[in-house]
Amino acid sequence: SRGLGDVYKRQLFHFEGANGSTTFTDESGKVWTPSGSCQISTTDPKVGAACGLFSGGRISTPGTDTLAFGTGDFTIAFWFKTSQNSASAGAPPRVIAQGSGANNLAGTLQVWRNDANAIYGTVNGITLADPVGMNNYISDVDVAINDGLWHHIQFCRQSGVAYAFLDGALRTTRSSTHNLSRAVSDGVSVGGGPSGVAAVASIDELLMLKGVALNTTSFTPPTAPYTWP
Repeated sequence: SRGLGDVYKRQLFHFEGANGSTTFTDESGKVWTPSGSCQISTTDPKVGAACGLFSGGRISTPGTDTLAFGTGDFTIAFWFKTSQNSASAGAPPRVIAQGSGANNLAGTLQVWRNDANAIYGTVNGITLADPVGMNNYISDVDVAINDGLWHHIQFCRQSGVAYAFLDGALRTTRSSTHNLSRAVSDGVSVGGGPSGVAAVASIDELLMLKGVALNTTSFTPPTAPYTWP
């Protein structure tokens, strides 16, 4: 297992539980409410005995300072499996979203799969974005990942530089001064946004960590659960 220190604010989902359960436990104690088609699944998890299965639904929580990264350091990491073809989805499918998930004010963090109309990135890749203006993407996994296999996705920012990793390999590095502040006012969703296209995917071992970049160079993805002190 991989330990997390007490200094940083974080949300952590192991997605463990009974098959078909709609209880999604955040190790921080924050309550997340499911809507639409999403559940715990014991079929083909990546870590532990279960994973989250999102079939067009989402889980959401009200405004939280924990995920208001501001201009500081952060990490978002998760295992992800999909066969969804976002090239024909009509809009980028949201994996993590703040606010409406589509037309947001500056400072709104989004993790989405690139669709055919993306002005940057790779179709069916995955992008971290602040979706306002032409400078909206922060970091990008520039490889199509909709092959139905588990992939480890990680985005980090340290000292104004954003890093994107696929299966532990560093894919892109880019300067980022985006002020990602709107989690406090807008809330956060996983699996989709209140509007926009939802992801159809399995997600496992999701960590969102404020205040530290876990990696800035290539690494071996963890296959054991993160531990909570």
